[in-house]
Amino acid sequence: LVHMPYLGKGRTAMGINFGITAMVLRCAVSHKARSMFQCIRSHELDANGVPLAFPTSNERESIVSLDAFAAIPGQPVIYAASPEDLSALASQSKVGGVLTTREGLTTGDNDTFMRRWHEVSLSRMSMPSDAGSEGFLNRRWYVYVKGGEFRRWYGNIDFVVDWEFDGRRVKSNVDVNTGRIRSHNYNGEFAFREGLTWSGMSSSKFSARFVPEGYMFDTKGPMGFAADHVDLLATLAVLNSNSTDRILGMLAPNLDFKLGHVLNLPIPADVAIRDELGDIAREAVGVAKALWDGQEISLDFQVDPTLQVRPGLVADRVVGANASLSSAAGRLVELRKQVDAALGGVPGEAEMSWFAESDSEIAPISVAERVRNLVSYAIGCMFGRYSLDEPGLILADQGATVQDYLAKVPAPTFAPDKDNVIPVVDGDWFEDDIVARFRTFLRVAFGEQHFEENLRFVTESLGVREIRDYFVRAFYKDHVQRYKKRPIYWLFSSPKGSFNALIYMHRYTPSSVSTVLNEYLREFTAKLT
Repeated sequence: LVHMPYLGKGRTAMGINFGITAMVLRCAVSHKARSMFQCIRSHELDANGVPLAFPTSNERESIVSLDAFAAIPGQPVIYAASPEDLSALASQSKVGGVLTTREGLTTGDNDTFMRRWHEVSLSRMSMPSDAGSEGFLNRRWYVYVKGGEFRRWYGNIDFVVDWEFDGRRVKSNVDVNTGRIRSHNYNGEFAFREGLTWSGMSSSKFSARFVPEGYMFDTKGPMGFAADHVDLLATLAVLNSNSTDRILGMLAPNLDFKLGHVLNLPIPADVAIRDELGDIAREAVGVAKALWDGQEISLDFQVDPTLQVRPGLVADRVVGANASLSSAAGRLVELRKQVDAALGGVPGEAEMSWFAESDSEIAPISVAERVRNLVSYAIGCMFGRYSLDEPGLILADQGATVQDYLAKVPAPTFAPDKDNVIPVVDGDWFEDDIVARFRTFLRVAFGEQHFEENLRFVTESLGVREIRDYFVRAFYKDHVQRYKKRPIYWLFSSPKGSFNALIYMHRYTPSSVSTVLNEYLREFTAKLT
């Protein structure tokens, strides 16, 4: 068999712009006979698409008996697999023997029944940490696992689903044309159980994540469950190993990971090895969770990493935050190495280096992005969503007031805006506009003695001449992108954009628009004239 993959650039085999294979078949073959497999890539072809040499000698050339594939479920022709991989795939101890898997919920109308978690009132959401408590099943919104981008160990917890009264609204979703219920796969007895999940389709490599108790799961994020917690963690370690990367790179080269691919992966039968893998995965989940929770989009976000130690210089805090990130990233790499060592090494890794790529969940964060994160957190403090004095969310319920804030933070060092309106204009038209408030934030958070240096560092890091330029021209675009086109701060703008004002959605009241119009826009118009 000759495999000529099209890699998206360079020369093409036989003038065809996609992968092709050519083969020679014999009707009767002795079990002792062996087959030759070739992989010829674009740089190994001449201008006419003809191999420069044939047979082509490279790292993916192999001579193997077809009997080697017979013992593997589905008998895939994975000619690039090492003898060790083939032996492992033919073993009797498989992930399917440990995990019970279930396809997730299909609501039939995600626009109606699903939200990003930051869109709903916190008081109407059942927090996973309260799973098993008396009031857990008395809320409307439940945290919802829904696949997501490449991320190992923990994360991609972005959504909630309407499951009030055991999903009454979802289960009553009828197609008006057919009369049939549009939703299905209601999680059943597996709802809210701890497990692990992965994304069936990926633009990168396969990645699995631990899911604690208290979550529901979507059809885009199938889940696996184990009778034993250690076995669950050991399976998670196996699924996030280099060995699995390599094997799935052969079984699912188009990155469409079928359930059968996952369940037929080998897993050690030895209890001691599983215990070791479980310990490694437990630490990896903890490190990955800390990384995930360091982002404002995490439900368990506490404080911006640059503010964990203060007062001081913002530049120093950015360096410290990036050093912590680098340390965590390095630890995750080391833990994956430990997984591979526990699995007996990584046979064939050199041969599969063509499939390697970086891990996006531990990518470095630029200084500019760190500063944008800090600015976003500062805006949250201005509206009372966050506080410099208490960690985590403060105001996140519809109709929240300053009085609610003061009940949680009686003596704030940086008080939230009283009327929930912050002007964003191109000059010093208001004493309490967004620039004035941000300057005050820097003074309070990092100290008066460092103010000028910190302001200069923030401005230069954002690539603007003055901090006002960033707020007027770029902040809201960044905010919409950060919150995946579901912004929590709403922008009121005049037709030509000379007047802008932000409000916080959870503090919105029927009088909010009137406040913007009568107390800010008309005052601004009067000053212009």
